[in-house]
Amino acid sequence: MKSFLAALLIFSLLLQFIGCGGKSIKTIEAENNGYICSSCKAKFYTAGDVFAVSCPQCKSYEIKEVVSYVCPKEHVTLALRGGSVSCQQCGTSAAQVRLPKESDLKSWGAVKKSKAEVSRK
Repeated sequence: MKSFLAALLIFSLLLQFIGCGGKSIKTIEAENNGYICSSCKAKFYTAGDVFAVSCPQCKSYEIKEVVSYVCPKEHVTLALRGGSVSCQQCGTSAAQVRLPKESDLKSWGAVKKSKAEVSRK
């Protein structure tokens, strides 16, 4: 009987975490992934479901992911993930981090590449 009550308690706790009230957990999916090559400085991006392995220009594996940093005035600065970044427009600290939008990547000078262009050969 005790094991049945323990199992019932665990099951009710699981239902509470899963959310049987119609609420669903939403995941964040990137619309685009931005990169810069450490070797040739090429700026490029891919669709959200494509993750680059190599630079499409020089084929180097030394690529780094970039993200959007947003300052309090809503200016966007693209830079390597991690560390502190100053806004390129107003110089204030850009502390909010978000996934880059395609328009931001294009303004930054990045070119969209296909999975075939950024995969291992």
